[in-house]
Amino acid sequence: MTSVRDLELIEKARNGDKAAFEEIFNAYSGQVLNFLYRYMGDYQKAEDVMVEAFLDVYRRLPSYKEQGSFLSWVYTIALNYARSSFRRLWRREIPSSGSLGDNPTPLDTAQAPDATRPDNIARMNEAEKTVQSCLKKLNEKYRIVIVACDIEGLPYEEAARVLGLSKGVVATRLHRARAIFWELLKKEGLDIER
Repeated sequence: MTSVRDLELIEKARNGDKAAFEEIFNAYSGQVLNFLYRYMGDYQKAEDVMVEAFLDVYRRLPSYKEQGSFLSWVYTIALNYARSSFRRLWRREIPSSGSLGDNPTPLDTAQAPDATRPDNIARMNEAEKTVQSCLKKLNEKYRIVIVACDIEGLPYEEAARVLGLSKGVVATRLHRARAIFWELLKKEGLDIER
């Protein structure tokens, strides 16, 4: 659910307080960017979509209803922009470069103390590239549930609301997506414990 502080900021932003919206942006932009990057597979495009989405969030604040979490509402808007971005690219028939972007984010910001050693950084970067590559190979309907539930940690109910699916469909797709994803990771030589 949305915190009391967030609700106060939302109300201030609705009334034209730009500093309040800036606080909202600072609080959520990193999570939204990570969500979009994992879904789109391209950091620069994800940044562009994130900016577009937050501009729309600002415009839509008056219509926000406190049902579910504010972050889920923002994810829904961002996901719609990401899908629109994909449709625009497909209509233009621009081939995908397969680029992971120049600024991939780490899978987990909570790192072990020796994570700053060069050999560990190199190993983590390689694992990150493999994970992102395998995510890109997944069909969109599977990729998005992995991103929403396993990477972003949304509960099934919130993921269902963001994706416009039933909770049962999210659970079914996630089960199938995980099986396919783990198989892809194994084929790439990345054996992560489940």
